[in-house]
Amino acid sequence: MKRLVPFLLFFSLCLPAAHGQAASSSIEARLEKLERENAELRQQMSEMLTAMKREKASKPGASAEKPAAPTVAVSSPKLPAMIETRFKEEAAKDWKVGINPNGGGFFLKSPDDNFRLRLFGYAQAQFTLTDGANGFSFQNFDTRIRRARLDWIADFYKRYELFIEIDAAPLGGTSLVEARLNAKIVDDKLQLRLGKFTTPFSFENFRSSRAIDTIERYIALNAMFSVPALDVQTGGMIWGNIPLGPEREYIDTSTVSMKPPFPPGVTQDTLGKLGGVAKKFRPQLTYYAGIWNGNASASNESPLGFGGNSRDNNDSKEVQAKLVWQPHQQWTIGAGYDHNDSESDEFLTLSSLSGAPYIRTNVDGNRDGAEFDFLYEPGRFSLRGEGMYFDFKDADLRLAGGFLQAAYFIQGDVSGGLQPLIRLEHAELDGNAVAGVDGDSITAITAGLNWFLNGNVRFQINYIGEYFNGAGNANIGDESFRNTLLSQLQIKF
Repeated sequence: MKRLVPFLLFFSLCLPAAHGQAASSSIEARLEKLERENAELRQQMSEMLTAMKREKASKPGASAEKPAAPTVAVSSPKLPAMIETRFKEEAAKDWKVGINPNGGGFFLKSPDDNFRLRLFGYAQAQFTLTDGANGFSFQNFDTRIRRARLDWIADFYKRYELFIEIDAAPLGGTSLVEARLNAKIVDDKLQLRLGKFTTPFSFENFRSSRAIDTIERYIALNAMFSVPALDVQTGGMIWGNIPLGPEREYIDTSTVSMKPPFPPGVTQDTLGKLGGVAKKFRPQLTYYAGIWNGNASASNESPLGFGGNSRDNNDSKEVQAKLVWQPHQQWTIGAGYDHNDSESDEFLTLSSLSGAPYIRTNVDGNRDGAEFDFLYEPGRFSLRGEGMYFDFKDADLRLAGGFLQAAYFIQGDVSGGLQPLIRLEHAELDGNAVAGVDGDSITAITAGLNWFLNGNVRFQINYIGEYFNGAGNANIGDESFRNTLLSQLQIKF
């Protein structure tokens, strides 16, 4: 025991000393590094001063007298450049955080740009004023939250993407709208997408609900949503963008102060000076091909009670293919195909744009559908249209419908401006499935105004006039013409 006491005393004294030596070694290493950097900086400053002396001595009339004691020339062009370079090098090591304009969301980006995280969100408060003939329990008017969604996008190594969107507004409770995983196999030319995501068949459906021009999508498309079909589904898809020509520059004239048609002699350079924005465009063909479960729904609740996030309830699958051609920056043309082999327990509902049901019929079994869409957008003006045709062979029912819409920014753009629009549409059912129903079609006109207060806030107002050519079979009023006024305030980030 007596021998152990000196040993413990010696050990307790040596341990702090060893720790102190390690800390001292670390400090010495850092001091040496700082001294080296300081020496390099002094050497660079000495070289700059020597160069300045030589330049001064070489000038005519230069004095041969001994110059005054040297001072650091702050006005030297090299020193600010060195400082700026050093700042850039240090900034490149930092993570970047910020917000993109016009509702582009918050972002977090790694120094090497191999990781990006973006957070988006928007909510839509909607007011409805409609004819009592539509048979709503609220009679003529109500208010509601149409959508309240949060989106996350994570990009990894510029090749992999994870997108998640949730909605807190549906009747079925908070729901998973989308959860998709995207991987670039051969750059942008060949990509794989898996999960729950919007199907590409309809271009109007493929657009985000925060970006569509009218408050509601068109009648025929909404009828397919009711099946449920198209919309958002769980499955897999390959897709990609194939370049069809060389990249070229053009001037975006939507921001030019001078209105078209432009007088003779106005060149691209002139448009640029008048406020046009230089952009690049490359003609391309985008293709999509995929297979999905078929029980489509963006919410937890469907007309049949099973949720859009549940597993498939049958052995039938929905197949889609789509081609989108962009020959010019002002033109987009698309065509799609949809097939489902033997879905069961499905019903199609043709409804007004206010949401009132008009005709409801069973559509079990095989179906095939085709779609065509286009967009012409030369600047402030835009003209778009879409049409679809579905043949439910086993049910002996056919659905045809579409819309044509014109819009024009009379002031500004989506970052702040006014955009009136008008849309004409028609939807019609045909076949033995509706042979005994009084009426088979809805024709509607929508006159609207989009007021973009800024890039994050938009107020919409839509007047809708609808003509029903019969009473239908959904036990609503028999008035042939009905009026609806929709307004919506959207805030997004």
